[in-house]
Parts: sequence; structure tokens; C-alpha cells
Amino acid sequence: MHLRGTIRHNRWLLGVLAFLFSGCASNVLTVSGIENESWLAQIAIRDKNPRVRVDAVRKMNEEKYLVRVAIKSDCAGYAQHIPAVLAVERLENPDLIERTARRARCVYARAAAVGRIEDPSRIHAFALEDPSWIVRSTAVRKLSDQDVLARIAFEENVEYIREIAIERLEDPVHLRHLATGSLHSQERIAALRKIEDAGVIESIAQDDIHSAVRTVAVERMTDPVLLAEIARKDSHIMVRIAAEDRIRYLESSPLKKNHESIR
Repeated sequence: MHLRGTIRHNRWLLGVLAFLFSGCASNVLTVSGIENESWLAQIAIRDKNPRVRVDAVRKMNEEKYLVRVAIKSDCAGYAQHIPAVLAVERLENPDLIERTARRARCVYARAAAVGRIEDPSRIHAFALEDPSWIVRSTAVRKLSDQDVLARIAFEENVEYIREIAIERLEDPVHLRHLATGSLHSQERIAALRKIEDAGVIESIAQDDIHSAVRTVAVERMTDPVLLAEIARKDSHIMVRIAAEDRIRYLESSPLKKNHESIR
């Protein structure tokens, strides 16, 4: 009994010391003898050694403490985000996961939480409003709502996120509006590559102000008469060359040869 009491006392003492000196005694103290999850949570939040903080999180099971770590941990500095992200990964309660996505100080913890939200309707706000591009991009990758994706493709400031939105966009009306109305030529090209309407493609080939966009449109055209006109009249030499190349390709394509042999 005396020995058992001594061991229990020593564990308690070790826990107190780790709690009091977390952040300045990481090289001496470990969390191996600490069972109190409130203390472990404080160590996981406050200790300056990310390895000690990770060890603390791994010993925790109660979600009320895991969510505290996920929300209150900072992530400035090398590997400092790992304990917070690990805490998010160990959460199971959907409400706590969403709370973390909204309130966590660490951007990587917010992104990890957004990545675990299952209900697509609860993703929109993160994709549109979160101040971090890391969180917004994570949210956009989970979106399927075509109206929201189109809004992001038009309004988002970060090119990378606009590209993700267009990749997930399938609605032909939204794609046409992007291909003809986006302020960014790369987004117009990305939308154009997903359009199948020959009339829209031909219109862009003739009217877009950027030669790179017109070139991509020309490369998708099938009307040799209109291609010949573009090859003669377009103001940019690269567009004219693309039109000539497209005409030669169509003339030599197996599809045309098969069609002529049938005739």
C-alpha cells in the first residue's frame, strides 16, 4: 500500500511539474506519467516542444479536452500545428468538429476540421468567408453546389481557389458565363476547355480580347470555313497560325477520311 501510494503521489507530482513548467522544461519532463486530461490539455496547448504536445494529445480521449486543444493551440513556427491537427483528427462529435472549424486559432486546425465536415450545406460559409486561403481551398474541394462554385470562380481573389472551383463546375450555363465574362483570362480558358457548345466556342474564338483565349477556342473548332476566316483576319499571328494548324488537322483527321470514303 505504501509503495502504491508513493507511485500515485509521484505521478501526481510529475503532472503538477509538467503543468507548471510546460514551455520551459520540455527537455526534462515527459507526459508518460500524467493521466489527468485537463493537465494534458494545458501541456498540449502551452508547451513549446511540439513533440511533447503531440505526446500529450495522444494520451487524451475526452473530446471536451481535445476540442480545447484544437481551438486554443497556436501554430506559428515549425511543426507547431501538428498537435492541433492531431486533436482535430481524434474528434468524433460533428458539432465539436464544426465548432473547431469556426473558432480554432490555428489555420491548419480549421482546415482539418472543415475537411471532416460531412454535410455539404455546412461548407459554403467556410468556402466564401474564412480569412485563410488554406481553409477556403479545403472547403471548395468539398463543394458541389454549382451556384456557389460559380460565385467563387468569379469573385475569389486567389487564382488557385478559382481554378479548383472551375474544376468542380459542371453546369453549362455557369461555364458559359465564366468563359465569356470572367475578368481573368486563365479562368476563361479553364471554363472554355469544359464547354461543348460549338456556337459558344466559335463566338469566343472571334470575340475574346485575349489572344491566348482565342487560340484555345480555335483549337477546339470544327468549322473549316470559319477557321479559314480567322486564319486570314485575326489580329494576332499565333491565333492565325493556330487556325491554319486546325484546318490541316481537320483535313487529315481519320474522321473526315472515313466520312469521305462512305460517301
